[in-house]
Amino acid sequence: MTKLSATEVDAGKSVSALHRFYFSESSKQLLVASGTTLKKYDDISAYDDVATGLTDGAELTMHTWGPKDAVYVSNGNETPFKWDGATKTNLSIFPSTTKQFIAILDRLAWIDGTNPTFIQVSKAFDDTAVESVQNAMKVPGPSIIYGLAYHGLITDVGFAYKILIAKGTSIWMLTANDLTPASLDVRLDIVSENIGCEAWQTMKSTPVGTFFLGTDKQVYLITMSMQIVIVGSLIRSNRVDLEGIEQIPTGQMGKPFAVYHDGFYKLFFPATGGTHNSLQYWLDISRFKIGRDGFWGPWYGPMKGQSIAHAIVQNGPGDNGKLFGGEGNAVTGSLIYQLDSGNSDNGNAIDYLYQTNFSAHQRKKHTKIVNTIDIEMASVDGTLNVSFFDTTGTQSSGEQIALISDSVFWGEKTWDDFFWTAAGVPVRQEIVPGNKLIIRYLSIVFQFSSTTEQFKLYRVMCKGQIRSIKPFVGSIARE
Repeated sequence: MTKLSATEVDAGKSVSALHRFYFSESSKQLLVASGTTLKKYDDISAYDDVATGLTDGAELTMHTWGPKDAVYVSNGNETPFKWDGATKTNLSIFPSTTKQFIAILDRLAWIDGTNPTFIQVSKAFDDTAVESVQNAMKVPGPSIIYGLAYHGLITDVGFAYKILIAKGTSIWMLTANDLTPASLDVRLDIVSENIGCEAWQTMKSTPVGTFFLGTDKQVYLITMSMQIVIVGSLIRSNRVDLEGIEQIPTGQMGKPFAVYHDGFYKLFFPATGGTHNSLQYWLDISRFKIGRDGFWGPWYGPMKGQSIAHAIVQNGPGDNGKLFGGEGNAVTGSLIYQLDSGNSDNGNAIDYLYQTNFSAHQRKKHTKIVNTIDIEMASVDGTLNVSFFDTTGTQSSGEQIALISDSVFWGEKTWDDFFWTAAGVPVRQEIVPGNKLIIRYLSIVFQFSSTTEQFKLYRVMCKGQIRSIKPFVGSIARE
């Protein structure tokens, strides 16, 4: 990641929220909350005040309402306000305990801490008055409403967006056809009576449905046909050297959040004993499927080394889908980063390391001799370090492979999902281990470092020979 600016938003604080505000025909602003302030980035290096005197540490939320061409800000403590890009206007009609705004039909829906089980709405296209329909919109059951999120649903008349309601012990869906009191037409349907969601900012709509992190520390998918599927089993750890979502500190369940970016559902959460998000797991939505083992994936992670309190995808005009995140560790300071940028950290090359799973190559009882390894990768120059492991330990380490852009190519052939050409990408490289490898379960570690090049690995193929499992007889070993 790279710093947006070396200047902190609020010195000595962490970042609490980000929002990309698109307004008028082509204007946009990056809004950042930190400490007691909400600021806008000046697109050069500094941050200008939008609001000051806010409660430090309060969960601040921002939501753009198109009809008013403004972003609506609340934190459950101070009087909510709207910002139109130049002017801050207090919204005294809403209580200071307002926690979140979200647009629904021609209204602005909201929840607050005083009535934490009700959903209330403004008048039509009006942020200066509220309707008296909240009694019909009380969400049953124990626990407060933690937050509201959109969900895409396939209905009898086609695709439509609904609102999911996250409570600590249940999930509900709000359908509204008319919010006028005299002709009120709304309904609340229970989605799950025994799965709740405190980490409501992990609720993200994707092309396959809405994912969320449950209060039980499991990731779920709500499909567009309203089925609930357990999809987080692969990121619940059964190893002492790897942390999974089941180890999120119970007292920090309000910290996790997620984004849908570049085809991935990216989940951020705290590690054991942590107070800010230091781990990430990414679910590949473009390849989302159930495996032969019955688990949904593929998941990638854990991603380590970043402490991100909140992130947003800048997917409007001129933004090119960039992902920006705010620092979650107050010791580091309230810095903003572009998360998917660069190979270096302050001029030093970032080390890449990838380790494959331990594969028995469908012969668990046999040992195998590995002669060569073919890798398919993006065309790149540099040095690739390769190490080989069995479950018993290191078999060979520190193999150095010189990568050059004119490696062996597949010709004009179709190879699995890729079409291989001699144009330069992708390429094939053969690796011959310096030491004879006799293994049962093979795992390979690839390490690469460069300030200018990115190593992209597509496929690993091993060639070798299966050894006999029969007892040794005679003077010459059989292989």
